[in-house]
Amino acid sequence: MEKYVYNKDGLKFERRRRSAGKVLRVVLKYFVASIGLAVVYYLVFALLFNTDEEKRLRAENRMMDREYAAIEENILRLDNVVSGLEARDRDIYMEIFDSEPASSGWERRFVFLDALDSLHESDIVAITSSTINTAERSAAVISERLAEISAVLSAGGADSLFSIPSSAPVSDFTVTRTGASVGKKMNPFYKIISDHTGLDIVAYAGDKVLASAAGTVKEVVRSKKGLGNHVVIDHGNGYESFYCHLSEINVRRGKRVGRGEQIGVVGVTGLTFAAHLHYEVHKDGNVVNPVHYFFASESPADYVEMIRLSAGTGQSLD
Repeated sequence: MEKYVYNKDGLKFERRRRSAGKVLRVVLKYFVASIGLAVVYYLVFALLFNTDEEKRLRAENRMMDREYAAIEENILRLDNVVSGLEARDRDIYMEIFDSEPASSGWERRFVFLDALDSLHESDIVAITSSTINTAERSAAVISERLAEISAVLSAGGADSLFSIPSSAPVSDFTVTRTGASVGKKMNPFYKIISDHTGLDIVAYAGDKVLASAAGTVKEVVRSKKGLGNHVVIDHGNGYESFYCHLSEINVRRGKRVGRGEQIGVVGVTGLTFAAHLHYEVHKDGNVVNPVHYFFASESPADYVEMIRLSAGTGQSLD
């Protein structure tokens, strides 16, 4: 590249050549200056002006911050409510049934909070909202049940709760002795599906049969058919319990019995396939599942296992 320079001494323009290196330095200088100016322009616009997308994202972030704050407040409030309900529930169980209630597992409901970094914001909100709704429904159910217990206590006093047939009706009962419960079961004699109205408790002939709660002996029946020799106890408040297929009966009609008192002996009388106790619980004249009335003598874990065994047994013994 050439350029002309004025020579003062000679009073004329002289032609001079630029070296390639000098030309390259000039080009690089202008290029760097242009890049620097572009960066300055970008920073100015980025700091002072927001695009529509940036405005939308900022608004979304502010909304998420408010959602998180509301979620944390709801979780804290529900945690306090459930903790209070669990404390009241435990006090009732320990005072009346002398048994620890099953854990609600409330703390496990929010285990996903440990993985917040790997979850999308919408997933966190959806999961938390669902969990809160479930917890609110559970809290409402617990409150309703506590209100029912309070109503029973107010109507009949503390003694009315002790009339619930909530203990095992045989001595040395274990969960593995659980047989078929209420529902459609295979009849061992006719080989057809029929209604089974009680709980089969596997036992040896001669095992003691115990009253599951305090009450008055309503019926003493001696028969070679159907339920065989059986005893019916009226516990009050609409509860009755049936003890069937007995080989011996140790009480008479009208006798007052206490919880755990022997009323008979396991046998094979009536229509039964093997020695066992057919045990029924009625409430206001209706058959109920006896499995749900073992809470005073079994731990929560054993109670759950009883439900599983009784529901999975499709063959009754009578």
